[in-house]
Amino acid sequence: MQLIQPTLLRHSDTRLQMLCRSQQRAVYELWSDDAGRTWSEPRPTSLPNPNSGIDAVTLRRGGHLLVYNHSLEDRTPLVVAHSNDGRQWQTLHTLECVEGEYSYPSIIQTDDQLLHVGFT
Repeated sequence: MQLIQPTLLRHSDTRLQMLCRSQQRAVYELWSDDAGRTWSEPRPTSLPNPNSGIDAVTLRRGGHLLVYNHSLEDRTPLVVAHSNDGRQWQTLHTLECVEGEYSYPSIIQTDDQLLHVGFT
């Protein structure tokens, strides 16, 4: 299994979640309970992935956001999803839904609490 382009979410000082791009048509996850010293075996999430890049951020006020292509085949649509626990995700916003290729998303939260998303 080839997992690439990991993004990390912090659930506590020691509990981390890694989400990865895969060629298995799903976003994969790994968990660590020791601040990243060891990791669980990778397993698929319920989120589809057409072998495209993903990015995520842990919000300062709690919760997590993930930007990814919610598709098994295409790089459309590009959506922002929210989760409180890193397991159940809900689409908050569709960034792009017109047929095209929307790739390599990046998301950050700045000191003023604003969220910024970029993609190609």
